[in-house]
Amino acid sequence: MVKKTKRTRQKYTRTKNNKKFLYKKFIIFISILLFVSFVIYVLYLNYHIKTRFETARWSLPVKVYARALELYPGLAITLSELEKELFLAGYRKDKVASTQGSFSRSGSRFTIVVRDFHFSDGSYRTSKKFRLNISSGIVSRIYNRYGEIPIIRIEPAEIDTIYPLLGEDRILVKRTEIPEVLINALITVEDKNFNQHIGVDPIAILRAMWINIRAGKVQQGGSTITQQLIKNYFLSNEKTLKRKFNEAIMAILLELNYDKKEIITAYINAVFLSQNGRQAIHGFALAAEFFFKRNLKQLSTPQIALLVGLVKGPSYYNPRRHPKRALKRRNLVLKLMYQQGLLSVNQYKKAKHSGLGITRQFSRQLSKYPAFMGLVRQQIKQDYTSTDLMTEGIKVFTTLAPSIQAGILRDVKKSMLRLPDQKKLQSAVVISQRGSSEVLAVIGDRNKKSQYFNRAIQSKRSIGSLVKPAIYLTAFEQGLVSNKLIDDSPLSLETSDGKIWQPRNFDSRYHGWVSLREALSQSYNIASVRLGLDLGIENVAKTLNELGFNGEIKSYPALLLGAVAMSPFQVHQIYQTIANGGYYSKLKTVRAIVDKNGRIIGKNKIELEKRFNLASITLLKNVLAQVVSSGTAKSLQKLLPNVKKVHAKTGTTNDNRDSWFVAYDENYLSTIWLGHDDNSPTKITGATGALKIWAEIKKNTLRY
Repeated sequence: MVKKTKRTRQKYTRTKNNKKFLYKKFIIFISILLFVSFVIYVLYLNYHIKTRFETARWSLPVKVYARALELYPGLAITLSELEKELFLAGYRKDKVASTQGSFSRSGSRFTIVVRDFHFSDGSYRTSKKFRLNISSGIVSRIYNRYGEIPIIRIEPAEIDTIYPLLGEDRILVKRTEIPEVLINALITVEDKNFNQHIGVDPIAILRAMWINIRAGKVQQGGSTITQQLIKNYFLSNEKTLKRKFNEAIMAILLELNYDKKEIITAYINAVFLSQNGRQAIHGFALAAEFFFKRNLKQLSTPQIALLVGLVKGPSYYNPRRHPKRALKRRNLVLKLMYQQGLLSVNQYKKAKHSGLGITRQFSRQLSKYPAFMGLVRQQIKQDYTSTDLMTEGIKVFTTLAPSIQAGILRDVKKSMLRLPDQKKLQSAVVISQRGSSEVLAVIGDRNKKSQYFNRAIQSKRSIGSLVKPAIYLTAFEQGLVSNKLIDDSPLSLETSDGKIWQPRNFDSRYHGWVSLREALSQSYNIASVRLGLDLGIENVAKTLNELGFNGEIKSYPALLLGAVAMSPFQVHQIYQTIANGGYYSKLKTVRAIVDKNGRIIGKNKIELEKRFNLASITLLKNVLAQVVSSGTAKSLQKLLPNVKKVHAKTGTTNDNRDSWFVAYDENYLSTIWLGHDDNSPTKITGATGALKIWAEIKKNTLRY
């Protein structure tokens, strides 16, 4: 019995030892696995850092240009319009034009010296001097000392600069362009041990923990400048252990790959300092312009201290909204600078008693043409890769016509003052060239300086009667003719939820049997609904898609009265196909992208795709002309007695919530929308609101 117990004990011991051995092997295996996984993860983070940091920190600026102005005998342009075009293109007016980018004027004669320039077609033009005469609003002659010139181009105006990899506007500066006092102040306030630590600062972390524990709340952070840079470039603001772990590892890796000068320079270019509507203000250079209307090197010590103080809380210390907080924070930064020996006693006292020096208005219009640039960015994102834009000296040539853009903005503001409830009304306008489908001008807000909401592409509103040309085009495609009669008598339909739907005409009258021509030109609702039901709602929806709308369409009867939400730009695309004779062509804002040598990287060709029969489009075109002559847009004849060859459609939604007008002539297609942002009823219809805006634009800006 004893022997058995001893044997059992020995067996138990061996089993226990085997288990310990296996457990140790398991622990070693798991440790090796975790170590290898950690190494692989660190290598992945390192690759991610180097790839992103190399591209983003010196994302090359891309210059964006408007369209070039082509001058030729017979061109309709007034003396003042030509002067405006030259000023917009950056020309200066001299007594005697003698250097590149200058012009002079004597009566109706201009002398212009054009610049050396690479154009969007890849051609290079050297500077030359020429003269131009304008008579009765028409260019009568272009010539130089060698003889007559058939055509000449004024190089386009530079309208914006974008950083495609950053996805936002910034002004990037090099280390040599940064004042030393800014670097020293940043290190003093944000990271005293910046030049000693390896990306993380354990002492700062422990100090912050102690201060926070004593205060019973978070009063101080322990992040280094390197960690803050990592957060700006790679991570979100979520407060989780995983993010903090990644931040620490990536900060160390960044320090291993790059020196302190590169890191502090990248930080100065990347840090978030304020907000202008939807536009984030990143980097000290952009903030210097935004708050002081100065470049970085022109800032005074108190101004630099103010910007450094904003790093802790851009919103909380915003000097425009909270000047007292901002002043207190700035003076604290100045005190720290003095204590670190960056300022003398006299410098400190003088700086402390100075004002904030903030400009009253935003010092920098982050985009001169925010609505149009929204479309440019959209097209670049769709049609080009970021590598296409990663060469120095890239130029994006757009379709913007600056004089038309300026003109319609002026016309919209002027004409809206005459409308009821005009203070609350908002607007959106899109103007394009017929045939080429090039967008010439866009307004997304009645206020020139607003950058908050681009209604031309972001606002989706019911289109009302603007849907009706799609119904009648479907009818013409199915072989119906414009004199065919349809019924405009009372109609009741049971909807899928059992309710009764009874559409009514705008004038609350019934018109019996009417022709397709009359029903469309007078915009009769009931006749249009009956026609759409006979044709098939799904066929009308298909026509809308063929015209160029790629959004969701629900095929229910209310669609026939415009119960589909579209942006003004989407509406414009549909009518562009109609204006182009049934040929679809995608609306364009970018003509070409070229490098510094004039080599074309990407170019938009005019690609027309036939979508509808010419006979059907001709019938529709004739009816849209009748809308102006005797239909819902006949008031144009009083506003513009000499108006000719205009085809149009008015649109009004339920309770007058939206006022629409679309019109095209031999040269231009225009889409106008008016309404309230909260979708509340207005006091205008398509004919009493948007139509009047177009009449003003046609009279003053789109005269030819």
